[in-house]
Amino acid sequence: MPTTPWSVKQAVLFSQIDQSLSSKSWTILLGKKGTCKAELIDAYLKTQKLALYVNLENFDLVPETFALGLISKLHHNNFPDLPSLQQAPKSAKLAEILAILQNELQKIAPDQQLMLTTSFKYLNQYASEKGQRMLVCFSEIQELLKLNNYKRINDIVLLLTALQLPSLKILGTSSTPTPVRRAFSTASFVFADSLTEQEWKTWMQQSKIPFAATSYALTSGIPRYLSIVLSSRQEGESFDAAFSRQLADPHSLLHQTAKYHLDYYLDLARGQGLLLSIMRALSFSPNLRLTELARKIYRPAPITKSLVERLMEVDLLIKDNNRYRIADPVFAALLTIPTPEEVTFHHA
Repeated sequence: MPTTPWSVKQAVLFSQIDQSLSSKSWTILLGKKGTCKAELIDAYLKTQKLALYVNLENFDLVPETFALGLISKLHHNNFPDLPSLQQAPKSAKLAEILAILQNELQKIAPDQQLMLTTSFKYLNQYASEKGQRMLVCFSEIQELLKLNNYKRINDIVLLLTALQLPSLKILGTSSTPTPVRRAFSTASFVFADSLTEQEWKTWMQQSKIPFAATSYALTSGIPRYLSIVLSSRQEGESFDAAFSRQLADPHSLLHQTAKYHLDYYLDLARGQGLLLSIMRALSFSPNLRLTELARKIYRPAPITKSLVERLMEVDLLIKDNNRYRIADPVFAALLTIPTPEEVTFHHA
C-alpha cells in the first residue's frame, strides 16, 4: 500500500527517469511547489550507487566558489577549501585536475569558465576511477542560470552540455516548468504533476479515507496539501471542514505553506503589488477577460496584459478561451481570506 500521496506515482516516475537518463545526459524533473519532488528525488537517489546531491538554493553561485564547492560536496564537505582539498586522498589524475583550479586561483582574474568545466571533469574522473556512473542531482536547477551573469560564462547550459563527460549524468528538479523548459531545451523532462483524480481516489481508498472527490476539487491533486490537511484533521472532521479551518488560520501549516508557495512564485514574477491585485481579483471573480481584469485593477489593458504574462510565465495563471484563472485552487482560496489587518479594520 502507498504510504504517502506522492508514492502513488513513485514507480512510474522512477521508470521515466531511468529511461530518460539512459538516453540523455540531462534530465529534469518538473513540478510546481507541493508536488513533493524532494521526497521523490531523495527516494530515487537511494537507488543509485554513486550520487551527488546539490541544493542550488543554498549553494554559492559565484563561479570560483561553485567549482570548489562542487568538489567539496563530493568529499562529503570534509574539505571546504582548496588547501584542504589538496590533502584529500585522490589519484594522480585527480590531483592533476585539482592543480588546474589551484593555478587559476593564483591569478588576479581566474578563468571562470575553465574553473567550472574543470570541476565537472573532476567529478567525471572520480566516477570513472570508481568504475561507475555518477548521478549529479541539482535541486532547483534553474538557479544555475545565475552563473550567466558572469561575462566569461555567458551560457552555462551550453557550456556544460558541450562537455564530453561519459561517466556523469545530470538530474535536475525545478518548480518553474515554463522558463526551465525554454532555458534547458536540450534536456529531457519528466513531470511530477499533481495526482490525477483517479490516483488521488486510489490512495485515499487504500488509506481508508472516505472523501476523495471533495479533497481533489479543493487541492487539485497536490500531494503536499493533502498530507498537511490529513495530519491536522480533527477526529470526525470532514476533509472540507479541515481544509477550510486550516487555511483560514494564519498560524496553521497549511496556510503558511500555501502562502510561502504563492510568495515564491510572485517573487519569480518580479514583484507583488499589482501582480497580487490581479491574483486577488481573479480569486473573487475567476475567468475574466483581459479588459475586465484591467478594470478590476484600474490599469490600461496593455499594462494589464504585461502583468498577466509575467504571472503566466511562472504558471500562476491559466488562459483558456481568452479568459484567465488562477492555476492553483489553494492559492485562489487563500487570497479570499481576509488578512488580520483587514479583519481588525473591519471591526474597528
